[in-house]
Amino acid sequence: MFIERLIELSAYCALIQGNYEWKAVLTKVRAALTLYPEQLSG
Repeated sequence: MFIERLIELSAYCALIQGNYEWKAVLTKVRAALTLYPEQLSG
């Protein structure tokens, strides 16, 4: 369930990334959120 939430958060970051001020930050957050499920399930 935790892994599913991380994946959903990553998708949400992509959705709200359109705001230019937050784009750089959200890109890094999204990248981290994408890696965590892979690390936790492996």
